[in-house]
Amino acid sequence: MLGPGGDWAFAVLCVTGVDRSPDPTAVYEWCLITGVLTFDLRPAQAVREQYFRVPSSKWLRPGDEVPVVVRLSYLTDSRTGAISVLWDKLPERSALHAGSADAVAARLRGEQAPPARDDRYRSGAFDDPDRPLPGSPSGGTTVQQADALLYSGVPATGTVLSVVDVKVPRLLRATVPAGATIADLTLRVSPLDGASYEVRTRIGFSSQHKRSVVAVEGATLPIRVDPLDAGKVAVDTVALGFAPEVRHR
Repeated sequence: MLGPGGDWAFAVLCVTGVDRSPDPTAVYEWCLITGVLTFDLRPAQAVREQYFRVPSSKWLRPGDEVPVVVRLSYLTDSRTGAISVLWDKLPERSALHAGSADAVAARLRGEQAPPARDDRYRSGAFDDPDRPLPGSPSGGTTVQQADALLYSGVPATGTVLSVVDVKVPRLLRATVPAGATIADLTLRVSPLDGASYEVRTRIGFSSQHKRSVVAVEGATLPIRVDPLDAGKVAVDTVALGFAPEVRHR
């Protein structure tokens, strides 16, 4: 079964290094790639020089973030074949370059142009390619970070300013319980000793009851703030009387 708990898991591979450039005459080539795997329900893990068979038209570069399926038992042994990139989810690299060129050409003509597209791959694993990955700057907390903040975070209050429904991520649908929902919440954080500020966090709800308490505009919630990074917050589910099943992303 695909999903946490078995030998397979969905993840995002953040590429940090590729050992060579592609041969434009080849269809597929082998290369060594290093990077970091980011899971939804597991700690991040470094990838050191794994061999990948890569389509030349979708050649990976440092800074790319791509959806993958990981065979966990192979990953532990550093065996080739531990990580499979979901190539069908990625457009050809030329399509990304074309989007950037169109924006530049429109500006040169004096026309209002759409924002220039980043020609790096951005993972579609979360159905929101413009949102930073959980755990990265402005990306909110991972599940593990949110759970840890329940005990290590600084108490504060958060007022819900807006709620935006998020479609259950395509790569996580096999692992999400029936009836679970996800939403992006914008919170006004009011620390016990300091000026208020706004943050956005993505939260998964295991039941409609929990969502009806937390994801309500105007609601005031007990939250916990990372003492080292005020942009990372977690709803204090313990103070609300919930088991820690409200999941942050």
